[in-house]
Amino acid sequence: MKFTIRQAEDGGPLHLEGELDIYGAAELRAALESHVRNASSVALDLSDVSACDPVAVQLICSARRSAEAADKPFHIVQISAPVALVCTALGLTPEQLALS
Repeated sequence: MKFTIRQAEDGGPLHLEGELDIYGAAELRAALESHVRNASSVALDLSDVSACDPVAVQLICSARRSAEAADKPFHIVQISAPVALVCTALGLTPEQLALS
């Protein structure tokens, strides 16, 4: 695993750290699905993501859509430069990624 996932005990944001790429996609998808299912409000902290690819951004967007379908608030606390770079390359604005 090239990335770590931490959930604050107080139900705070899901903190992702390290490399989010296709090699960890299944684990990332499972973590995001669990967070959406179990949290009353879905929040992600991507400030410590050191590398990112379009697959990871797609999974984050999918988690946003799942949260919206479940009528749960979704926001991203912070993103790192690598995440921002991929979003820009994909033509996504911060609003589309749900950055608050």
